[in-house]
Amino acid sequence: MTYFILFLIALALVPYAIPVLMPNWRWWLGVTCVFGGLLAALWMQHWIVSSRPDHHDGAGGAIGLAFPAIVTVGFATGVAIRGLTLLLAARGLALRRVVVISVLGFAIVPACFYVPSWWPAWP
Repeated sequence: MTYFILFLIALALVPYAIPVLMPNWRWWLGVTCVFGGLLAALWMQHWIVSSRPDHHDGAGGAIGLAFPAIVTVGFATGVAIRGLTLLLAARGLALRRVVVISVLGFAIVPACFYVPSWWPAWP
């Protein structure tokens, strides 16, 4: 389990950091459109290929799908956190608190993968 967390951090940190490090809303919007468009094209291509009747994933299909899912969740979380911090910074929140929110926001990425597995154990 600890190896999965380290793998998740290594694979999701760069896509998370790209939008979080944008200096203003124009850069943030540009990065969101460019990289978000590339990720959307990747998922559309996956959907087109997997919807064919003769498509079979094979033995490594789940792992091959997990890599882009981790990257997508990392990027989407980074976009959401940076959007929130840009809004809060415009409202006058101190830079130090914006940085803390940006760093702690990365905890959402592993939560997106672990929290759904807790649902069956809910009383």
